[in-house]
Amino acid sequence: MISVPITGEVEARLRARAASMGQDVVEYAAKLLERMSQPPVPLHEISGPLGEEFRQSGMTEDQLADLLEDSKHRMRRVRRGLE
Repeated sequence: MISVPITGEVEARLRARAASMGQDVVEYAAKLLERMSQPPVPLHEISGPLGEEFRQSGMTEDQLADLLEDSKHRMRRVRRGLE
């Protein structure tokens, strides 16, 4: 077993989050630590077919970032009735 010193403010936030999920604060904190100790999930497992399409497209990461940024701004204009 380990003991982790935390500030009262952090403890209060943990207690509030645990309570909102109907869990004991110790159980909640233990689950968070357990989750944080797991190795990260490889991006290809998260992105699946979309990631594979990106790899096959030949597009660079910068090009993809620009495309996503442009799409985000276009969607905002559409929602505001500007397009």
